[in-house]
Amino acid sequence: MRLLVILSVLIGIAALACSTAAPAPAEPTPNIDAMVEARLAQGRAIDATVEARLAQERAIEATVEATLKDEKASMPTATPNPTYTPVATATSVPTPTPTPRPSPTTTSPIATGGDSKYGGNVRMSAYADTKDWDPLGSASLSSIQAYSQLYNQLVQFSTGANTTEIVGDLATSWESSNGGQTFTFHLAENATWGDGVSVTADDVVFALGRYMDTENSMGRSGLFRNYTVPESEGGIKKIDDHTVEMNLSFPSGAFLNFLSLDYAKILPKHILESGVDLNQAEGIISSKAGSGPFVLEGYQRGNGY
Repeated sequence: MRLLVILSVLIGIAALACSTAAPAPAEPTPNIDAMVEARLAQGRAIDATVEARLAQERAIEATVEATLKDEKASMPTATPNPTYTPVATATSVPTPTPTPRPSPTTTSPIATGGDSKYGGNVRMSAYADTKDWDPLGSASLSSIQAYSQLYNQLVQFSTGANTTEIVGDLATSWESSNGGQTFTFHLAENATWGDGVSVTADDVVFALGRYMDTENSMGRSGLFRNYTVPESEGGIKKIDDHTVEMNLSFPSGAFLNFLSLDYAKILPKHILESGVDLNQAEGIISSKAGSGPFVLEGYQRGNGY
């Protein structure tokens, strides 16, 4: 009996040993190729998403660029803001000029475009300080609001009821010839600069020649140069002291519209050639550079002028 018990115990121990000694089932070997392919597929999906996003951004940029081109193309027919007609003397202005806004203590009504009055101050609210005092390469709205009142142009958009009409400023008259490729402007003979020097064809040729120079930034003051031949080829030239001729590379009805933009101001040749920096308000004030209806008497940067 005892022998049987001992044998049973030994048999149980042997079975237990066999059970615990059996090796655990091996884990399946990972499929490296499948993992690599899955990772590559994930990378390709990410690349496709990035490419789609880049294509979308390029489409947006193309739309913005097309819009800007459309706006530039439509500028000749756009209605510009009314501008003040600069005057050198009582008889030098071919069209009436607006009355400056009266002070708050004045009881008379505010004048509308087309009225004229000598004396007084102009009160304007600007969204930012002026960026430029020299129109060369200028495209800032805050700047044009500042120097527009100081200088004349050859021609400008009317400040009357029909603001799309082109009227004379320094030019009392003009005519076209050569199939619309040549424009001849006749200047007022009694216009003067603030220092008393006469405004002549030399000033017009010098000022517009600066805007036509491709070495200078075009801004908005030089947009008309897209239509003229280079100055060296007769794009602009003096006929006499009060006559200027401009020649185009092709006939265009848009040329006068761009020349009428408020940025194409005539600046004094003799002052610029003397080295005065007319991109600084101090230079304008000290040299009395203006010829327009208003005189710059002071400037506080970031505050007012």
